[in-house]
Amino acid sequence: MIHHTCNAYMTIYVPVDTSLRMACVVLNHQKPHSHPIPLVSKASLDIRDTYRRCVKATGVFGTSVQKVDDASTTSLLLKGQSPAMFHPSLHRKRFKRDIIQDEKLKLSPAGLGIAGVYARYYKDLQDLAPEQRYIQNIITTDEGRTIIITMVPYLASFVHAARTIQVDTTFGRVAGELNEWEFVIWYAGVERALTVGRIYTNGADRIFL
Repeated sequence: MIHHTCNAYMTIYVPVDTSLRMACVVLNHQKPHSHPIPLVSKASLDIRDTYRRCVKATGVFGTSVQKVDDASTTSLLLKGQSPAMFHPSLHRKRFKRDIIQDEKLKLSPAGLGIAGVYARYYKDLQDLAPEQRYIQNIITTDEGRTIIITMVPYLASFVHAARTIQVDTTFGRVAGELNEWEFVIWYAGVERALTVGRIYTNGADRIFL
């Protein structure tokens, strides 16, 4: 493969006001591009920002490409179209996943692992009332394992009215170094199983559980 330099020449004028996202491009017709035009599927900054708004409208934490794409807010922001119909670049799952990951890291500068959970836990202790906190406690065992207990306080209150409590010692999901353990009760008020909390750990054995 031989690398060829493109001899195209252009002059670009942009507004002094940076809030105006436009530019005037003046091409020199005597020096055209010597390479193929970019693919239509290449995303512009506007397309990226549009999908970022879809992610924020859906809710950043706990979301996924599928959840964002299927959300009613996404359809509203994209004027009734699916992301793939709105622009070819939004057909690529990896491209959308990278945007979601970037938004998550903005809200969790310490990362999305255990360090990020600790940072979020201590921030919530300072900023939120007990009934608003999702991360209830973080326990570190003598063996160095971590147990993270998360519950929505309102849902946790239904434990006192539960007919049965279901315990499944198999992990339902693995996210990085953490395994998820779901805490489910049978609540007669709605005649269905109700998830009242989730416990995350980075280790498992019969003694630990």
